[in-house]
Amino acid sequence: MAQLISEIWAGLRDAGLPEVMLYLQDNSASRCHWDDTTLVGEIRVALLADQDRQIVRILPVDSCAGIGVASPKGIDPSGYKRVVYQKLRGQDGDLRASEPEEIAMEAQSPPADFPEIPSSVPTPEPDSAPLKPDHASKRWGVAFKTNISTR
Repeated sequence: MAQLISEIWAGLRDAGLPEVMLYLQDNSASRCHWDDTTLVGEIRVALLADQDRQIVRILPVDSCAGIGVASPKGIDPSGYKRVVYQKLRGQDGDLRASEPEEIAMEAQSPPADFPEIPSSVPTPEPDSAPLKPDHASKRWGVAFKTNISTR
């Protein structure tokens, strides 16, 4: 039980997820790559940059409170959960869904039971009339629509 975090991280690394978030005992978290760890005797330690104290912390991995996988920027973590699960299960050998654009597309697709919009429903045309600049556009750099009564 003492090497639980190290074993989880080794499994994540083998699945192609070598960079994790380590949740520390002081309620902070630090991003760490497997390559930034080493064995000291039989204990796996992580080398963590502590910018506040201007030091490198050497922390036994198994003393961490938890471990997590950070989702790529712009990707919803709840949607990325499935990608992590598939990697851990070893499904989809090349993991084409690991590309951020494809993950985002999958996250935006409607669920299977979502009703389709019939093609006979008209779609509104966008308002093509340009906005008239007003006094606020000078200050903020954008034109605002104003009420009809003030025009």
